[in-house]
Amino acid sequence: MNPMKQNIKTIIITIVAILALILPVFTKLPYNYFVILRWFICILALYYVYLFYTIRKFGLLWLMAIIAILFNPIAKFYFRKETWLIIDLVVAAVFGFNLFYLNKIRK
Repeated sequence: MNPMKQNIKTIIITIVAILALILPVFTKLPYNYFVILRWFICILALYYVYLFYTIRKFGLLWLMAIIAILFNPIAKFYFRKETWLIIDLVVAAVFGFNLFYLNKIRK
């Protein structure tokens, strides 16, 4: 697989994740949205764990592992809605940082 195509796919998926994490701040969404969001963010965080493992960035690897555990859809963490909104915004910022960081080291 062409590494550039993989990079573009990762960028698009991460941008979708950022938007999906920010959306609940602005509108009321059904419970099923958050179930799907948990799966999506957990899987994406695990993918970033793999990416950071391959480039040996263990601090970022652990950060993404914590996010994957936090958004784990099977053994759920229960917080108040307001707390989840803050967590969502922080995780969106982390994913945004990942985009810029990986783009910087690939150049």
